[in-house]
Amino acid sequence: MKINKTLLSLVALSVIANAGFFGSNDKAYYLKHIDETKEKMKWCKGIMIQAFKDKDEDAYKKIQKDAECNAADKALREYKHKQREIQRKKEEQVRKEKETKQKAAFEAEYKKSLKEFKKLSYMDLQKSAK
Repeated sequence: MKINKTLLSLVALSVIANAGFFGSNDKAYYLKHIDETKEKMKWCKGIMIQAFKDKDEDAYKKIQKDAECNAADKALREYKHKQREIQRKKEEQVRKEKETKQKAAFEAEYKKSLKEFKKLSYMDLQKSAK
């Protein structure tokens, strides 16, 4: 069992070490390819978790310093931030529209009530107040 864990760690480290050979992706790439970013983050987290479970500090530090994992992490964080900002703006717009409708309804009701009160004589107005 220990050999399997060690072998897995070595394979993971060799993949990380050779990642530059196959071409590395940067933050701009990952921002344009969110699905790949999510897959890369799953992979990076999986390697990190395995290194943590194996108590392999070198592998853990190496994956933390991996340029592609860091680029994917930053891109994913930025993407999520933009999505939250878009959602916040939509909610703000809906809130403003609702507020505008409520204000218009209030103004219409106020004008209607004011018009009715203006029709009343002073004596009728005093009687309705009691």
